[in-house]
Parts: sequence; C-alpha cells; structure tokens
Amino acid sequence: MGLILPARVATFGDLYQEILEQKGCSIPVAGTIMLRRMLQQIIHDLRAVGQLPYYGQICIMPGFQLEICDRIAELKRALIMPDRLAETAQAHQDPGLIDLATIYTAYQTNLQNLDWADTEGLSWLAFDALSGDPELMPNLSMLVVDGFDNFNPTQLRTLHMLAGRISETWLTLPGTPEMSRLAHRRFVRGMKNLSAEWSVEVQTISALPYLPPTLGQLETSLFETRVSPFGVGPDLTRLEVRSPAEEAREALRWLKARILRDGTPIFSCSIAVPQLDSYRTLLEVAADEFGLPISFSQGPLLVTTPAATAVSDLLDLALNDYPLRPLLDTIRSPYFDLSALGLPRLAAKPLEIASRYGQVVQGMEQWEEALKDLTTQTGKEENPEKLGEEGNPLPQLPKGEQAKQLMDGLRALASKLAPPSGEIPYKEWALWLENLLEDLGFFECILQADEEDAGHTIERVLLALGRSEALTGP
Repeated sequence: MGLILPARVATFGDLYQEILEQKGCSIPVAGTIMLRRMLQQIIHDLRAVGQLPYYGQICIMPGFQLEICDRIAELKRALIMPDRLAETAQAHQDPGLIDLATIYTAYQTNLQNLDWADTEGLSWLAFDALSGDPELMPNLSMLVVDGFDNFNPTQLRTLHMLAGRISETWLTLPGTPEMSRLAHRRFVRGMKNLSAEWSVEVQTISALPYLPPTLGQLETSLFETRVSPFGVGPDLTRLEVRSPAEEAREALRWLKARILRDGTPIFSCSIAVPQLDSYRTLLEVAADEFGLPISFSQGPLLVTTPAATAVSDLLDLALNDYPLRPLLDTIRSPYFDLSALGLPRLAAKPLEIASRYGQVVQGMEQWEEALKDLTTQTGKEENPEKLGEEGNPLPQLPKGEQAKQLMDGLRALASKLAPPSGEIPYKEWALWLENLLEDLGFFECILQADEEDAGHTIERVLLALGRSEALTGP
C-alpha cells in the first residue's frame, strides 16, 4: 500500500493568508485593478490640491501610475513605512522623494481606513499575528522553501518567526560552498541575510546539476572577464534567421527531429523565449504545422485574446458610428448571438448586399436611408437564415419585410450599445457591460468556443471594477 505525504504546496501569499485565517483576522485583499484605480484617484486628488509639486506635470502621463505601484511595492517589501520614508525625504530635501512619500502615505491611509490590504501588506499583518500569538500555526512539522535565490526582508522575518516554532526548516539556494564568482553575488547576499537572522547549518548536495559540456562551459563563463573562446558543439547550435516566425519554426523543427530521430520523450522538451506574448502565436502556428502538442507556462494577456478583442470591437461600434466592416464582423462573430435582436449571423450577408446598394460606409443614418428605400420595394423575399447556403449561391437584395426586419435588428442593436449618459461610477458601468454581454449571449457563446478561462477572466475584471468603488468612492 502506498502512503500519502501530507504536504501542501503554496506561495508566500498563501502562507500569509493562512496565518491570518488561523488568527481569525483575515481581511479582504485588493486586486491589481482595484489598487490601480485607487492609486489613480489618489494621484488625481493630490495633484488637484497642489501636493505634488515635483511630479505634478508628469503624474498624468501614461506609465507614471505603474511606476508608482512598483515603487510602493518595493518599499513595502523592504519594510519601509510611509512615515520613515517621509522623514528620510525631508532630511535629504529630495523633492521627488517627498512627492513619493505623500502618495505612499495617502495610499496606505486609504487601505487602512477601508480595512483592506494589498499583497505586500499581507506580510506585515501576518508577521504581527505571528508575533502576538506564539501558539499560531501549531500543525506545521516541517517547512521547505524552494525555488528562491534571495529573500526580501518581509519574507525573511516571517521565515525567522516560523522557524522558531517548527522542528525543521529547510531552505534551498543555488550556488557553490565557495560562492566566489561574480555570478553568485545574489546568492551570497541571500546567504548573508539568512545567516544574520539565525544560525543556519549549510549542507551541499554532492551531485552537480547536469549540463551538456558546451552549456557547462557557457555557464562557467557567465560574468567572467577572462574566458577562453569556445565553439558550438553537438549540444549547442547557433542559427541565424530573418524573423521571429522563422525562429519559432526552426525551434519546433529541431525538437521534432530530436523526438523522431533520437527518441527524446516529448515531455523532456521545452522552449525558452524572451517575451512569450511576442512568440505565442508564432509557436502555435509552427507547432500545428509540425503536428506537435504545445502548452505554455503562462496564459496570454487578456487584451490579446479573441474574446476580449470581440468585446472591444463591440464597444467601438457606437463610438465610431457603426462602421460597415466592424458591424458585419460583430454580427458574424462566434462570441455573440444577436438572434434575439433579429440579427442572426447569416443576416450579415444581406446587410452587406444592402450596403453596396445604398453605398453605406458608416452611420445609422446611412443604414436607415438604404433599408428604408428597400422596404418600399417588392420582390421575392429571402429568409436571412437561408442566404449563402448551398442552392442559393447568389443571395438576393433584401426587400420589403426582410429589409424592415434587418432595420429593426440594427435599431435594437444600437439601442443596446448606447452607452449610459454622463459620468457614472465604475460599479454602474461594469454592471451595464455585464448585462449587455449577457443579453448578447457572450458568456454562453464563449463556453461553446471552449474559452471558459477567458470568460472567467473578463468576469473577474468586471467584478474588480465594481469593487473598486469601495476603495475610491463613487
């Protein structure tokens, strides 16, 4: 009989959450979208009252908010409180640092007033909970921390607190016992930080990690000033190609050769790229060409998914006054079902023919004029659902009742897509968009398209937008 190892794999964030839950003081964690919305409002308010004299001219520029988010996260990981940063800024009379301290103080004050936390703030709360309760986390018999080459101060103090109440704590670090190379300087810093916190027993794995000879020589030469030149070998091939598309094809071609000729198991193959979003589609196309299954270590950016693109194009229709091609593409889209509005997907064909007849480029007025003229004409009417099928290779111009039904469908679509008037809170806008997508069958269609993950992500974004009002106010 086999035995079950009672182990749990988690991140530091999961550990912080569990500590707070066992303490009974768990609080909501604001998501990225919510925090950025709050920070945007804070920066706007501080600029309006003249409290950002140094950054006032650039704080509305794209990228400033993201940069401030990163800076606040770094400060929190380094255990630098807002008041300490403000004191340092005033002592050095650094105008940029003073503005940053002002934003940081307002940011942290808002979170505390709302009894919310960000991801970095969880570590502060978890440490406070551990410090105040020596009986917390009693069921841990061993703690293994793997996959890190260094630890920030918030992680170190949490580990130190837990190590004092757990019988065994193991931490793995890469490198060698000597740590003499420049490439090891980050690992040396991690070891010094650990040794400063508590007494550690260092054990070295005798077996060296396997690297093919040429790659091993490359690894020993990293960051070294004096190295011997070496050429490529059977384990390292350099190939010059003209484009990223050719890179993807040649990489998949090489892997397939290894699988077929050398018997390399497919699960032993991997591809590393500098920017996955730039190579994802190219790798998918190449993998399909060579008949190789492929999976990725991270999902695509939401904005690049077909489902999100379809939603963006849908919302652009009203803003751009219903241009011809995007309108027809939306009606044909597999992500929407407009049949309830009188616009089934096959209705796009008679609308396209009517647009040529009436010279429609964009605008509901042009559609009204073209289809109104066609409703007065008589002739054999075709059902839009039958157009384009075998036996009807030349669809006829919609006339009479068919033209009237198409016009009614376009009016119904325009009524649905009309955005709420004036400025409305994020919560109301998110609710309007969610109801719109529900009415147009988006969530049901996305399940049929086997893109459930993208649908759930869009739902989470809308939920986060709605909850952001709790952080920023209406």
